[in-house]
Amino acid sequence: MDPTFLNVQNQSKITSKGYTHCEIHPSMLFGVCASFIPFSNHNQATKNTLQSAMSKQAMGLSSSNQNLMFETITHTLFYPQRPLVTTKASKFITTNQLPIGTNVIAAMICFTGYNQEDSLIINQAAIERGLFRSTYYRSYKTEEAINAQSGMKAIISKPDAEIGRTSE
Repeated sequence: MDPTFLNVQNQSKITSKGYTHCEIHPSMLFGVCASFIPFSNHNQATKNTLQSAMSKQAMGLSSSNQNLMFETITHTLFYPQRPLVTTKASKFITTNQLPIGTNVIAAMICFTGYNQEDSLIINQAAIERGLFRSTYYRSYKTEEAINAQSGMKAIISKPDAEIGRTSE
């Protein structure tokens, strides 16, 4: 293999050293999902692991051509927001163009001193304005067929409004 490459921007040749492995940046040591965590050096390792697992399941805009894609199951968040604090890796992975998640401002006071880690208090007005509003799309496949034993044909159509009504 020729270790010479052409740099497109300034049309100069770049010679490769022939490395088998090369570390890009120390922040990418724990993977792409962990590079989204701001100030991860101030968190416990278990919290960073949990955040990495949760970011894989985050809801937002799955792609910019969502109307043309045919996926089996899709969750779409109506009003995704860019995070308030980002990392250097976020600008390379397009989380600003296709955000995942919502910025929620919460104030917690522990009255009795018990752990409030998993509780959530939501304002009714925020729900009415569309906080956490999402849509779940699922595609199904079916076909019209003829039953070989009975000879009846299955037809896909809009049901008649009169059929199936019960008289009161």
